[in-house]
Amino acid sequence: MALYLRYAARSDIGLIRRGNEDSGYAGPHLLVVADGMGGHAAGEVASAAVTRVFAALEPLPADGVQPDVVLRAAIARAGDALRELVLADPELEGMGTTVTALLLSGDLVGVAQVGDSRAYLLRDGVLEQLTHDQTLVQSLVDEGRISQAQAESHPQRSVLLQALDGRVEVEPEVGLRTPRVDDRYLVCSDGLSGVLSDATLRDVLAQHDQAGAVERLVDLARRAGAPDNVTCVVAEVTEADDGDLPQPAALLGAAAEGGSAAAPATVAEGSAPDGPDDGDDDPHGHRLWVVLPVVLLLAALAVGAVLGYRWTQSQYYVGAKNGQVVIYQGVSQQVLGRSLSRVAEPSDVDVAALPLFAQEQVQDTITADDLDHARRIVSRLQDEAMACARTPTPSGCPSPSPGATPSPMPSAVSTASTTATPAASVAR
Repeated sequence: MALYLRYAARSDIGLIRRGNEDSGYAGPHLLVVADGMGGHAAGEVASAAVTRVFAALEPLPADGVQPDVVLRAAIARAGDALRELVLADPELEGMGTTVTALLLSGDLVGVAQVGDSRAYLLRDGVLEQLTHDQTLVQSLVDEGRISQAQAESHPQRSVLLQALDGRVEVEPEVGLRTPRVDDRYLVCSDGLSGVLSDATLRDVLAQHDQAGAVERLVDLARRAGAPDNVTCVVAEVTEADDGDLPQPAALLGAAAEGGSAAAPATVAEGSAPDGPDDGDDDPHGHRLWVVLPVVLLLAALAVGAVLGYRWTQSQYYVGAKNGQVVIYQGVSQQVLGRSLSRVAEPSDVDVAALPLFAQEQVQDTITADDLDHARRIVSRLQDEAMACARTPTPSGCPSPSPGATPSPMPSAVSTASTTATPAASVAR
């Protein structure tokens, strides 16, 4: 008798997005969800290419594999695949994806994660989150700077500290578990976990079979507004004779729609995975993770810091500096005493000339989708300041000091004629 996964899976575009940048895979030993990012920079290509790298792991060798070693190697190959895609088509520069994968081999289950797609385990009615979000907000929770409740509504909750983009080496979170028959796993994108509570996930997984759970979860996400693509795989550990044919594998989302059609041969569906003696990986690599934990931890922190800072610099917001309205690039946070933002563009709009409610908004900062959106916000603030200047004391405007001459109307906000193209946005 051998252990297999019996599963149901679904990927839904949601109610807001124009396309599906999620990809997924479900097979008798492997579950994968990848949430692409980059918009015009082809997040769907990234997620599909990475998913197909993992899909090539099945079927597993007859003698099984060490799942944590295999998952680490697959993530490294996925990064190489994205790098090859960008070299072949520079317009793909800036794309990226999360990936969360679960691999069942013999009496071990490996779970690997880069980003914030999640894996859960339901065992004996108790739901456990197996992954740890690699996000800026989660790092603030870990440091005790904000609560979990505050994290759920934080404006930077989608800023990732790590993602696969083919440019920078990543350090995945990888763990091992011992499976039991009837264990139920959920692997999903944040389009599901971001809108449904853990209590809801637990109840649905406990009350339905795999197919019913998937349909119910996607339905609940859509009822909650489904602002992002929703992808989930629900699988149950089952025991079967070695001769029994396992459930056929399935690709989901962008991977099923050919999102990686331009991918090189290394990500072609059905290609054989590299074996332990093919020369690509050190067969004793897992021992190094035991012998050199401190070195690897330092490397992971360094890589995470570089990636996290890169992602923050794709964000913009409007705030105040020296009494003037300015556009900031980055996020209004500090990590280890270092600011994660800088002034991108100044303006000639005085904060004191704005209506009182607008002054409060600027002091609290106004989040923008991108640089153009930030410029439109500044333009609106300029119009509001001009309206206050035209009328001495309109409702909501600051009262002029006694005997003071009304300040001149502010001039148009200065905007740069050219700006650097930001890195792929991770606000999904």
